[in-house]
Amino acid sequence: MHKYFRISIILSFALFIGTCNLETVNAQSIGKAQSVKVDNLSDDQIRIMLQRAKSMGYSDQNIVQYARSEGLSAMEISKLSRRINKIRVEDNKRKSSLSDFQEEKKKEVLTDYLTQLAFEEEQKKMELEDLPINQNFGYSVFNDKTRELSFETNLNFPPPPDYVLGVGDEIVIDIFGASEWNYTESIQPNGQLFLSNVGPIYLNGLTLKEAQKKIKTRLTGVYVELSGAAPSTFLQVSIGMIRNISINVVGEVNVPGTYTINALSTVFNALYAAGGPTLMGTLRDIKVYRQSEQIATVDIYDFLLNGNSNSNVHLQHNDMIIIGPYENRIELQGAVKRPGFYETLGNETFEDLLTYASGFTSNAYEKRISVIRNKDDSKQVLNIYKEQFKEFNLQDGDVFSIGEIQNRFENRVMIKGAVFRPGPYALTDDLTLKTLIGLADGLTGDAFTGRALLTRMHPDYSVETLTLNLKKILSGEIEDIKLQKEDVLQINSIYDFEEEQFVRITGEVNNPGVYRFSDNLSMEDLIFQAKGFKKAAIGGTAFISRRPLQQSAYAQIETEQLAINDNLEISSNEYLLRPFDHITIRKNPNYFEEKSIQILGQVNLPGTYPIESADERISDIIGRANGLNEFAYASGATLIRKSEFNRKSNDQQEKKSNILNFLNNMDTSLYSESDLVIINKINEELDYDQNKYSPKNENLSALAQRNRIKEISNNNSDADFNLKEAESIALDLTKILSKPGSVDDLILEDGDIINIPKKLSTVRVMGKVLYPNTIGFESSKGLKYYINEAGGFNNRAKKRHTYVVYANGNAARTNSFLGIKSYPKIAPGAEIIVPEKPIKIGVNTGDIIAISTSLITSLTLIGVTLLNNP
Repeated sequence: MHKYFRISIILSFALFIGTCNLETVNAQSIGKAQSVKVDNLSDDQIRIMLQRAKSMGYSDQNIVQYARSEGLSAMEISKLSRRINKIRVEDNKRKSSLSDFQEEKKKEVLTDYLTQLAFEEEQKKMELEDLPINQNFGYSVFNDKTRELSFETNLNFPPPPDYVLGVGDEIVIDIFGASEWNYTESIQPNGQLFLSNVGPIYLNGLTLKEAQKKIKTRLTGVYVELSGAAPSTFLQVSIGMIRNISINVVGEVNVPGTYTINALSTVFNALYAAGGPTLMGTLRDIKVYRQSEQIATVDIYDFLLNGNSNSNVHLQHNDMIIIGPYENRIELQGAVKRPGFYETLGNETFEDLLTYASGFTSNAYEKRISVIRNKDDSKQVLNIYKEQFKEFNLQDGDVFSIGEIQNRFENRVMIKGAVFRPGPYALTDDLTLKTLIGLADGLTGDAFTGRALLTRMHPDYSVETLTLNLKKILSGEIEDIKLQKEDVLQINSIYDFEEEQFVRITGEVNNPGVYRFSDNLSMEDLIFQAKGFKKAAIGGTAFISRRPLQQSAYAQIETEQLAINDNLEISSNEYLLRPFDHITIRKNPNYFEEKSIQILGQVNLPGTYPIESADERISDIIGRANGLNEFAYASGATLIRKSEFNRKSNDQQEKKSNILNFLNNMDTSLYSESDLVIINKINEELDYDQNKYSPKNENLSALAQRNRIKEISNNNSDADFNLKEAESIALDLTKILSKPGSVDDLILEDGDIINIPKKLSTVRVMGKVLYPNTIGFESSKGLKYYINEAGGFNNRAKKRHTYVVYANGNAARTNSFLGIKSYPKIAPGAEIIVPEKPIKIGVNTGDIIAISTSLITSLTLIGVTLLNNP
């Protein structure tokens, strides 16, 4: 046994060298093990070696030992050991992946769920943190996330004349005119500027304007031309590089500390760098100290509301900004333009607070304001009135609520329906029904005057409907009615009581569709509106179908064939139409239009071909395309044809479609008054929401077919068809080409598309598997292999009904006989579809008890009855 094992291992090592086999292995071939290179062995070769060793009862370590005993070098033995370990790890992962796949999926879903929960909690927390910032007026200026308002200094502009010089500032002195020179020097730590041939000049603490005057005085001794009534030499002093200064920001600020900023910075620049005050900090009383003395008090509100930046002073080295806590914070709710929280000072009133909120909104109730104020041990409600706004002092914690005016009218009446100007009108002391109609510019021509409705609301909000004879009121036969507040007069149109009347024309006319019916409309008039006949129409003949005048159980649609005037000239015997008539202009059977088909994919001459005869077949077109090329996959050939049964609409949808068609056929350039009436009525009644086709309603088979048609469309830019109107037909192209003219060799129709793909190399697995996927085709593998490669069935899979849709559209299902399953054969390009089990509703314990009790009771009654009636 050891001998055979040794031979097997060495045989595997020698696979890359020669053609050794079990019968020819000898001492000479065994000696070849010394020249084996492990890097040249494939993983499959090593797996074969491991399988043979395992079948003989030997471990991986035994393989390494025998390789060493046969003279394999230490380096190759090390490589072999690593390769074996690597293959074992990969194989173990592959074996465990299928069994652990579902568990991993559960873990993944659970992890995603917990991550989403954590994210949502964090979002809520952030929103809660951000909410006060956005509601507290002024705080978002410095610490809003968008940071759109930046207080960064712009160094591209020259410093102002009052800029105070200090150590580190770079001074640029330009001398021009009769004499020219340039100095660029920085102020030294001792505060002096040293100029060659001039000497030191002390500038620290001077403004730029003062420094220029001092420098000019010193340079006059060198450049005499700088002085005098008419100097010929001139001097200009500017700042080159601005020095940096250190300032301190302390107190209720988001990031307190020492900041290094440029010397042009102001208080706002420093606050911006420190993230602004916290919610506990004040915006109204920010103090700036210089050398232990307060030099400014900053009120951010003054800047935001009035644009006043006088307190935004320039900072100097070692300045300190102190943000203390706020003094009063007031909440303003309701009908103001900017509700929220506001900081107020001790002497401010409600009128000041209202100014900060930019005043009332247009619908605010201003007469009385409700205030909730904190007392020592409870809360108190106060009312303030408009005349008290200037006097009412504010207190920390006050909550002001501004209500809205009531949504009611003091003097409104309304008129609706068939008047020229419907809508609300002002109620006056003498306003009557007749007067109201006059104010609305009178009745329209289609107004129904036999009845009108007046809806009246009583003081207790109960409603009464009064029926009026409008015709008699307008003529004076009945006394006019005086109107009251909130009366609503409804006048209907005569067309409100009728179904929309239209006629339809279909067939060989240039603009078929639905048209508005009108009195004395003749058939020739309708054809005229439809832009006349097409060339394919049968001349002089029209077919009409119409509703019967008397509706009964035995009534039938009336049909008639009529002669018409081809040139549409007016004649005395024109046929008048009735509402809902349907005119059909038939097609001349001898009229022939050019028809074509497309052939795509793996033929020698793909493209569009005209149909030469009425009985032209698939084999004829392929012959005209010079046959299939060497890459063609005949088993995957598909015919794409326009569907005859493409999602028929129901009656309601068809009615809506007819009305929309009617609207589209109306001349939009100039509507008549009657057109506008009918359009308004249609728009009121018509629901434009169409029930669109939804892919989620497709079953897996339809989805597979739809995907196949879509792939053909995507892979062939020349393909001309509508995805929603197309259906695929499976072709047995091999049989068609071997037996032209057979039943399988279909007669072609206009717009057909024949697609012949390249030989496919994949198989798609869809439906109730753990991991729907596309897998490489292997001719030796069956259906189970591809299901396993997709992770196996999930717990909702209906395994017995698994079926295969082939590349050409044919399908085959799993069959079973006496418990023995027969799986369909897999071919390149096939799609394996695993359907879903129906959902079963289980019976709970309570239902079982109820059923059992009822059954026992029934049986007992039957038994008693039988005993009592022997």
